Amino acid sequence: MATRDLVKALPVLEKNFGIDYTTTTNLKNTYLYPLYATYSNGRMQDFGDDDLEFRYSLTANTFMWLSYRMKNPWTWYYVQKSLEAGKGGLMGYFWQPQGVTPKSREELIPSHQFPVKGNMVMRSDWSDSGSILVFKCGPNSNHYHVDQGTFQLTTNGELLISEAGLEGGYYANLYYLCNDIQPIGHNVMLIDNDAESQVPADYENSIAALRNYPRILHSFTGWGADEAEGDLTCVYKDKIDKYTRSWLYMKPDIIFLYDAVKSPQGHSYSWLFHAEHVNGKVR
Repeated sequence: MATRDLVKALPVLEKNFGIDYTTTTNLKNTYLYPLYATYSNGRMQDFGDDDLEFRYSLTANTFMWLSYRMKNPWTWYYVQKSLEAGKGGLMGYFWQPQGVTPKSREELIPSHQFPVKGNMVMRSDWSDSGSILVFKCGPNSNHYHVDQGTFQLTTNGELLISEAGLEGGYYANLYYLCNDIQPIGHNVMLIDNDAESQVPADYENSIAALRNYPRILHSFTGWGADEAEGDLTCVYKDKIDKYTRSWLYMKPDIIFLYDAVKSPQGHSYSWLFHAEHVNGKVR
């Protein structure tokens, strides 16, 4: 939402002061996550205080600016039809790219790691009947929950493995602080049945303290298989010496999840998998 309004100032800064924030910052790559994480209708898996729909209306200016300034064929694929239908508004009038041929994401391997965001998107394919597994392992950020190592699984556009409170709102939700933002409300490992087994990771900003946060150690993406391993040790309150969560996705239907935990003391460990609930019933 902030980027939607920010891009209106970028051409002014560049034209009048020679300040180029488009090509010199991560803004030029903001389209990549929705490109990989969404179904064609905009439905997606997201974490924290968010919903399950990527709304083009909130990012229209960003996609139009990237199409115009960066000559981005991937964003132009989504923008072109809207502009041709006269729905681009004032920005669409000024930001009409010339000589750009739209490209469909179906040309790309349908999985991608996002090291800064700390997410790994693993898709069976680009079809709307396919499966999407998203693994979270990275720094904290605004509106995030205490849920490092969690994941969500969607098939045919329907959530199979979700999280607690996903459709229950947050600030007016009585369970928000004690359950929905805590590890127990997500698909993570708990130690000794502690609902608050994790502490928040360091935040994604420029302060010197940004060093203690989970990291995806390595990953592989392909048309037939994906693999990822994340180190989650630092958020587990010094109770363990080492904890990695690993994934192997043999497309389209077989998913392996492996947790390796090392601790100097004895603990009990439990897995949580939250099914999607609609109107009080498990879907």
